[in-house]
Amino acid sequence: DWSPRAYRRALELMRSCHEHHVPVVNPVDVLSRAAKSAGATLIGRTGIRTPRVAGIGSPERIRQVLDEIGLPALIREDRGHGGTTFLVRSRQEIGEIPWRRFRHPIAMEFIDVQSPRDGRYRKYRYFAAGDTGVSRHLIMSRKWEVRPSDRLKDEAARREELDYLQSPDPNHVRLQRARAMLGLDVVAFDYSYDRDGQLVVWEANPFPTLNYPKSRDVQYLFPFVERSFAALFRFYLIRGGLPVPDRLEELLGVGGPELGRGPVTPLPQLAAEAA
Repeated sequence: DWSPRAYRRALELMRSCHEHHVPVVNPVDVLSRAAKSAGATLIGRTGIRTPRVAGIGSPERIRQVLDEIGLPALIREDRGHGGTTFLVRSRQEIGEIPWRRFRHPIAMEFIDVQSPRDGRYRKYRYFAAGDTGVSRHLIMSRKWEVRPSDRLKDEAARREELDYLQSPDPNHVRLQRARAMLGLDVVAFDYSYDRDGQLVVWEANPFPTLNYPKSRDVQYLFPFVERSFAALFRFYLIRGGLPVPDRLEELLGVGGPELGRGPVTPLPQLAAEAA
């Protein structure tokens, strides 16, 4: 959340880069499209379901806004990721909203994505670096707010996540359209499926975390972290006008008719051993 002065300075640096023919990744003047309110509207224009979102402005408007969104609803920070999320189930809970934790609060439609099959909540992440896209992770939880700290780590969850990671993301084409609509080069999409099996994109993150997981029981994700780095490296090479090594193309499975849709297990030996 930049100050006006910092934003103007960033714009000046970007323009200077353009003047000197230096490539810019995720242009400063389009980053605001990744805010939850703007992103939901833009992604929705591609035909993907996104939650209804309304800005709150001041706490005094909350009842009016909730009339528009409907209950239950989520109160979230419009900008940034990983912040507070508060679920309002009834009007009696409005007084419990922790307003001090929000700078730009929004109300967001609560979409029930609990699986009718096993009662679990699932959040998928697709990472796009240009027109290459890779499956990043699948987190399952018993809680409606799916966080890494609440990840289910039983054998069924582990196997399902590996099945997702070792296959092309089924929403590659649709999410690439969403990326183009946002005007971003590098972005991660978090998504789920509603009870009818319809794709629901929660948000777009232009600064996703690509770090290795610290917990030993999820180190089977290491090869897929490295695949994300490979996708980003490939994009940087292309943007810089440099050749892409054949080995990198092979790791990402980009030799087929659609980038990011080929065989995508970059380190099959490690993946097999981890499984």
